[in-house]
Amino acid sequence: MTNESTIREKGRAVFLAALMVLSVVAMSAAFVGSAAAATDDVTFADQATTGSSVDVEITDVDQADRLIIENASEEIGNVSVDDLETGEINTIELDDEITADTLDTGADDYDAYLADATGAAVGADSTADSWDNATLSLVDDASAVDQGPVSYVVDESTDDYMLEIVYENGDFSNLNADQVEITNRNGDSVNFDTLSGDANGVVTLSPAEKLASGSTIEILGVEHDIETTSTTLESGTDDSAYVGETIAIVGTTNEEIDIETEDRTVTRALGENSLVRTLDTSGLSDGSSVNVTFSDDSEGTLELDDLGVTVETDRSQYAQGNPIEATVEADDINRDVEVRILDSEGEEVDGAVDSGSLDSDGIYNAQLTAPKPGDYTVEVEDVDSGITVESDSFSVTEEEQVANFDANQYEQEIGDVVEFTVELEDTDSAYVNLSEVDNNYDATLNLTDTDDDGEVTVTFNTYYAGQDSDKAFTSEDDEVEVASETSFDSGVRLLDADYELEAFVTEDRERATDASFLVLSERNTGDVTTAVAPADLAHDDDLETILEASSESDTVANSDLLVAEVEASGVYGYLLNDDGELADGTGLELNLTNTHEPRYNDAEQILLSDIEGDSATVHEDAANDTFYVVVDVAAVTDGDTTIDADETWNVEFAVTEDNDYVDEDERTDATFSVEERSVEITGDFDEDERLQVGNGEESEITADSNVAPGTEVRYNVRLPTEVIGFNTEVTDDGSIVGTFDLSNYDAGDEIRSISVTELGDDASDSTKGVIVDEDPDKKDDKENGTEENGTEENGTEDNGTEDNGTEDNGTEDNGTEDNGTEENGEEDDDEDGTPGFGIAVALVAMLAAAMLALRRQN
Repeated sequence: MTNESTIREKGRAVFLAALMVLSVVAMSAAFVGSAAAATDDVTFADQATTGSSVDVEITDVDQADRLIIENASEEIGNVSVDDLETGEINTIELDDEITADTLDTGADDYDAYLADATGAAVGADSTADSWDNATLSLVDDASAVDQGPVSYVVDESTDDYMLEIVYENGDFSNLNADQVEITNRNGDSVNFDTLSGDANGVVTLSPAEKLASGSTIEILGVEHDIETTSTTLESGTDDSAYVGETIAIVGTTNEEIDIETEDRTVTRALGENSLVRTLDTSGLSDGSSVNVTFSDDSEGTLELDDLGVTVETDRSQYAQGNPIEATVEADDINRDVEVRILDSEGEEVDGAVDSGSLDSDGIYNAQLTAPKPGDYTVEVEDVDSGITVESDSFSVTEEEQVANFDANQYEQEIGDVVEFTVELEDTDSAYVNLSEVDNNYDATLNLTDTDDDGEVTVTFNTYYAGQDSDKAFTSEDDEVEVASETSFDSGVRLLDADYELEAFVTEDRERATDASFLVLSERNTGDVTTAVAPADLAHDDDLETILEASSESDTVANSDLLVAEVEASGVYGYLLNDDGELADGTGLELNLTNTHEPRYNDAEQILLSDIEGDSATVHEDAANDTFYVVVDVAAVTDGDTTIDADETWNVEFAVTEDNDYVDEDERTDATFSVEERSVEITGDFDEDERLQVGNGEESEITADSNVAPGTEVRYNVRLPTEVIGFNTEVTDDGSIVGTFDLSNYDAGDEIRSISVTELGDDASDSTKGVIVDEDPDKKDDKENGTEENGTEENGTEDNGTEDNGTEDNGTEDNGTEDNGTEENGEEDDDEDGTPGFGIAVALVAMLAAAMLALRRQN
């Protein structure tokens, strides 16, 4: 081992030494190569120039001092390389400007090369990386554009687009891509290909994306706005566009075409050296068409449709810095839009722009910020088509104090109550004018935010308008003062009409900070519907509790609650008095009338106003134009008049001619019957009138009742060895179901008694019973697992408190645990079925332990 290690170490040493020698040689060779190589690079591409400068790219200048530009006869540029950016295109200003005469001599090839401090070229003239030449074309004025630039669609499905610009003069033959830059409306650079320039001043190229308004192109340092189009009309094409789009008509160079619109036909040319012209469709109508006839008599047709773009601001006045929400709507969806603020001169406000896309409903909500004080509009542009629409004018004030309504419109019926909220900014007071559009009513209010929550909610009771100002306008948490109000004669009420609301922050009310509308419509009398609720509820419980427990019905068990639902609008300003009872003298009545008419006397009648408080309550649900009258039928009395079982009554709501809103009575009613409370056990009985009950795990004992659904009842079933008792409820259809496990009983076993009793009342029924074999079909279903034990779903067994205390003989003594699977199940059989298995396992374990100990000793 030792000898082998020594030989290996010696070999490693020899190898490392050789490696070091090679490294030194390589380093020396590298130094020699560095001294000998000339890696300077010059790229002087063919290009167009205005004559005063040229573009040269310098990659490396480590051995050079000067960059020199020459034509065939003289030096026209000489700059220090210290002034250049390596790896970049540098614009070199020339000492002698290039002219057409210079190029006309035929010496249009120019050289660019690197030189040392003496002016001598670095390396031989043939060294490619230090010397390059270019053919130049002269452009007198790069800003003199005759037509365009125009971008148009060739084939949008393949992202094929074209851009054309025609100059007044200039030779663009040698224009290269480095001299052109396209920027889209977002400020991003756009790639392009197929750049072409000619001696007639025509430049075309293919942008990599569809350009929208706001895009620019820079050529030879001069930037131009691009006229963008989204639809192209060519010979033999039929297409559609939106009114307001600028479309491109594409043909052959300088081709004459006839353009026919809805009101005239004109002849135009595509332009000298151009094959495209544009047409603005803003003045044309929705549904009209544009027909173009080309020089070869072929045609192209364009059908126009209205995009339906609108934009609306949420307010007409803002304080500087406040948010502005502008809602854009259109007849199309998923289109990009840009929303911006324009000043009174129509100029775009810097930074006041939002953009997004129309949703599936054709809506976009733009969020803007109010600029400095002045008058403004919001303009929306459909980005693809360039169509623009402006909103109505709005103003921005220096005032920080603002009062705004929380909605643009409020609606209610005459005679009802309506709320409106005034939101305050940097003030705790505001002033509101409310006036009918036809000037028949006017009210001015002074509002004070006394709880400092930044708003005042005003409750306007339209019934008292013009009659009682203190009741007409109130606020629960703040202060409302009626400064003035139109006064009506007695019996005259505010009528259905449109009313304007204006908010102010100054008492002189010279300039409103916001406006809204209140629309009051005619009132209505609808239907009456009856329902019942359990007797354990009180008529004056909260409405939600009563309605949750109610079931629609025209039959009421005595002592249950009658719930009469009345549909009516225009009554909630005066339906109840301050005590919550039906108001007197308003022309509103609610009566209960016995349908049995005696031969000599009037039918029995009970007026709600005579009984409420003791056994009836009126509950309002004004938001849903509904009120409820809840009556404890058994407790109703009016003198000697009561509502008894086996009677039929009518509940009627009336708006009589004494009411200020109607000229003649309006009545609506419903009828209900009253029955004694009853519970009846149902099922199959034998000849001894015993109820036959099957001996299944889910045997049912049923009953019917006329009491209100939800009423609680109790089952008590006395069996030979136990008494089972539990509570359940009457279902919506009046049935009662109790489920019992009687599988431990045999056919013929007697059930000593079965009783079903309403808790707290007298309705009950009882009978004897007998156990019978369960229906075989049901038994098969249970054995196949198709039924579930529903005992707990219908109540809670308690092995109750009746005689012969059943806990000692309860079902647990006879339950399945005594015969459970642990004693006779499959697990016991598995353990006993492999004799000697445990001994074998023990022997294997002992053998493994002995072998492990022996290994440790070794």
